[in-house]
Amino acid sequence: MNLDDSEDQIALANMVRSICDDHCSTAVVRQMEDDALGYPPGLWSKFTEAGLTGTLIPEQFGGSAVSMLDNAAIHEQLGMALAPTPLFVSSVICALALRSAGTSALQNDLLPRLASGDVIVTPAWLEPGNGCSQAGVQMRYTTDGQSSYLTGSKRHVLFAAAADKLLVLARADQSEAGVDLFLVDRDAP
Repeated sequence: MNLDDSEDQIALANMVRSICDDHCSTAVVRQMEDDALGYPPGLWSKFTEAGLTGTLIPEQFGGSAVSMLDNAAIHEQLGMALAPTPLFVSSVICALALRSAGTSALQNDLLPRLASGDVIVTPAWLEPGNGCSQAGVQMRYTTDGQSSYLTGSKRHVLFAAAADKLLVLARADQSEAGVDLFLVDRDAP
């Protein structure tokens, strides 16, 4: 198996590196440590213009659905630049989760907005004192037929201040079976 980068992957990596060189200096990275948003909006704009927010979203939803190796080339450059960006949490983790677990109505609504970068979604999965396995999810939910109510806490939610929505893991009240996903507005009570 040949794992050398293809010409397209090299071009993609060079493009990402160029964006990072122009918009993500060491000074910018340090400035973002204390920034309420956590990433420079100009950097996000460049990523959306380049189509990097939709690389794992199918074309029917406005993405480009490139390969995982292509995505590895992108994220290798982001890591090398220490780029402060919600690209991985929103456009990889949450995009893949919503592609797999979301309803078609939710996918039709949210995936195009993720692909365009108009919406940022971040996972809320880690809990105080618990690991990140299924057993570590202790947040509970109850439903009244129309709405669900979540009880518990999450911590270390990357780019929570920048996110429009949180993808929250919780389990049914009084149940140790399975974990469900909830899409919650960032400012919801």
